[in-house]
Formats: sequence, structure tokens, C-alpha cells
Amino acid sequence: MIGRMSTMQFSLGGVNNILDAQAQVARLQEQLGTGKAILTPADDPTAYVQLTNLKTELSRVESYQKNISALTSALSFEEAALTTANGLLLRVRELTIQGQNGTLSDSDRSAIASEIDTIRDQLLGIANTQNADNEYIFAGSASTATAYSDAGVFQGDSVIRQVNIASGIRVGEGHSGSEVFESVSDGDNLFTVLDNLTLALTDNDQEAVSSSFVGVENAIEQLSTVRTS
Repeated sequence: MIGRMSTMQFSLGGVNNILDAQAQVARLQEQLGTGKAILTPADDPTAYVQLTNLKTELSRVESYQKNISALTSALSFEEAALTTANGLLLRVRELTIQGQNGTLSDSDRSAIASEIDTIRDQLLGIANTQNADNEYIFAGSASTATAYSDAGVFQGDSVIRQVNIASGIRVGEGHSGSEVFESVSDGDNLFTVLDNLTLALTDNDQEAVSSSFVGVENAIEQLSTVRTS
């Protein structure tokens, strides 16, 4: 016997069909509006898992990109400081060569020593360079305090912050003063070398001037190595 659908059933069926159609239209509109074809796991379980993994990977990549941007900025900041320091050291080398001229008068040597003293103070300022966050970039992990005292004594450490730039790849955020300005000549740092140089010029101690010249050359080479790295 073939059953008959009552008017009520027919009406309810029609309403349900309309509601289903409206839901589908709303869903399509949402997909069109968001640009997403998969809104819930039920749409396509396998694709949804892949999409979730992709979102996680994209988030990780975005984090790496932010780290790379911050690292590039930090290294560019350091590069500018080292470039200035290199120019100052080249001037010290030029002055030291002049100071080895035995025909110079006391006043000539004094003038050279005075200029080197001024450059020494400028280099000390560079060694105590701060970034936008007021951190001393050459102080290592002790970046809240000055890297060098007024006497040119290193007060930082050699610990460098490492930054993730890709899976399994970490890069140092810069260099410590221990790599840049320390141990340039017989264990002495750059500032001790310059202090000894000005004293040698003032005393007309040519042997000490020559010794200090070697220290200046070593400092230039060390600085160049750091810039290259």
C-alpha cells in the first residue's frame, strides 16, 4: 500500500528544504566572504588537518621572519658602530706613523698624542653604544650596564643572545666587547694600547710607540674579522 504524505508532513518537508537551502547559501556566502572552503573538520577531515598544520607552519615562519627582521636591524646597528670605529683606528694608525718620525718636536708629538686621546674617548663611546632599547650592544648578556668603564675596563661578558631564524638555525645577535676590543696586544685591550701609545709619544719613547703601533694594527685586523663575521 502506498502511503500518502499528509499536508502537515509536506509543509514541514518544504520548510526543512528551504532551511537547508538557506543554510547552504549562508555557508557559501561565508566561504566566499572569508575565502575559506574548509570551515570545520566535517567539511574535509584530512584537508582540515593539513590546513591546521599549514597554519601552524605559517605562524612559525612569520615568527622566523620577525626574528630575521629584528636580527638584521641589530646587526646593521652594530655594523654602523664598527664602521665608525674602523675609520677612527685607521686615523690612529696614520697618527702613529707620524709619531715615529724622529724629527718631530715635543709640541708635535704632544699634538698627536692629544688627537689620539680624543679618538680614544670616541672609541670608548662606540664601545658603550646603546640600541633603541637602551641596551649596551657590546656588553654581552650584561647589557643593562655600560660595557666599558671610563678607564677602558671591560665590564660585560661574552654571552651573546641567540635568535632562531629557521628550524634548527640560531644566529648570534651581535658581538661582545670581548671579541671586538679585548686582547688586541699581549692581553691588553684597545684602550690600554691607546693609553700606552699617548704616553709613549709624550715621553718620546720610540720603542714603546712601535710596540703600540703593532697593537693598533692588531686591533684593526680584529675589528675587520668581526665585521666580516
